[in-house]
Amino acid sequence: MKKKYFYISILMVAVLLLAACGKKPAAAQQDLPPTASQEATASVVATTSPSGAGDSKQTQKNGGSPANTSSKKTYSITTAKISQGEINIKYPQITGLPDKGRQGNINSLIKRTIYNDALDGYSEALSQKQLSVDVSYRVMLSTDNLLSIAYTEEANVETAAHPNASMIGTTIDLKRVKVVKLSSLVSVDKAFAQKLLTSSGWTYLGGTPKDNILSQELKNNYPTSSDLLADIQGVNSNFYLKPNSLVVSVGISHAIGDYALVELRGNYAAGYKN
Repeated sequence: MKKKYFYISILMVAVLLLAACGKKPAAAQQDLPPTASQEATASVVATTSPSGAGDSKQTQKNGGSPANTSSKKTYSITTAKISQGEINIKYPQITGLPDKGRQGNINSLIKRTIYNDALDGYSEALSQKQLSVDVSYRVMLSTDNLLSIAYTEEANVETAAHPNASMIGTTIDLKRVKVVKLSSLVSVDKAFAQKLLTSSGWTYLGGTPKDNILSQELKNNYPTSSDLLADIQGVNSNFYLKPNSLVVSVGISHAIGDYALVELRGNYAAGYKN
């Protein structure tokens, strides 16, 4: 009987040992690599964010309006300078266009245009080294199609009674690499000249609204719309574009600032006829 109990005890111990050997430690299960399907799921979760997330902050930094990636500007603007003795002209240059040949042609056009415009009428003083010129600029409109620049010039001839101030507007067609004319934006006729004369958007002396002094000056210089029309036609047109307006410059007497600006509200850039 004792032998019987002894064998039963040995058999029970053997069964327990076999059961224990069939179990895996918990730590070993945690260290197992994921299956192929688990790896794919993990990759998707790691790289996907909610639609639109990450765009709003960038949009606000770029102007506060919803971004339109189809019309995103594809270039940046830097400042270059012409320094020739007393001639100092700052002007913009564009960088980042995929077409480097077109980018070079645009930059050459910008430089050549402001150099010629800034020195127009001063050839004799320039040749005699009696001229000093300082030009600075502001970019007023920059899109993939158009770049509009407002230059302010201070020119002084040694023999002249006083320096001259002027605003020089240049708008570039970036696609066709050419200077945009006023007639490509509006019909430059007597009706347009009259619209300018009767506008409430006149300023002078760096921002003074139209008052009796400027009103009288305009009447003296431009008694009729035909007189103003002669000043804003063809090569004499001097303007720049803003996102929601067109600004035209006309000459006035030095005593009250040399030039006055008139701003017409409207998306004139959208009406560009190239």
